Amino acid sequence: MSAGQTNGLNSMFIIILAIPISLLWGYLSKRKMNPRTPYKFGLGLLLAGLSFYILSISGGSANENGMVPFYYLFAMYFIISVGELFMSPVGLSKITDLSPKNIVSFMMGVWFLSSAFAFQIVGFISEELAIENVPGQVINPLETLKVYTDGFHLIALYAIGAGAIVLLFSPLMKKLLGNVH
Repeated sequence: MSAGQTNGLNSMFIIILAIPISLLWGYLSKRKMNPRTPYKFGLGLLLAGLSFYILSISGGSANENGMVPFYYLFAMYFIISVGELFMSPVGLSKITDLSPKNIVSFMMGVWFLSSAFAFQIVGFISEELAIENVPGQVINPLETLKVYTDGFHLIALYAIGAGAIVLLFSPLMKKLLGNVH
């Protein structure tokens, strides 16, 4: 599998897992155990952090060329896809439930604009993690791997921290949501 082909893993997991996760929410709803939206968001952020933590520890399995086993990337995409399914469909649903009817479309646009903003932040982070390739200079792959794994570790800490904060404030957000599940 080429590096470019790995970009399809997230889409594959979203397609495979969308129905089982929606069935999970239905199953939990019937048993009055379905977590409210803030908890799902917090869990989604924790899963995102866990996925980046997996990448951060992958350097321990690197060979002399700085290559790590594929299963780290596979596991990362699986976990981040589950986290995405905890957040995205639920968030879109809450936009329509909580927005005044005359501005639902506008708020949906704000939702997608926030995604664009998040991708801009990802661009800034990737610039910080970029390794400059100087013609004629050989880059040590293990040093490059260390830069990436340290960056992934930092991203993991921020995502896990954000997830913990969301879970901490979830009871308050649950109260503010009222009867909207």
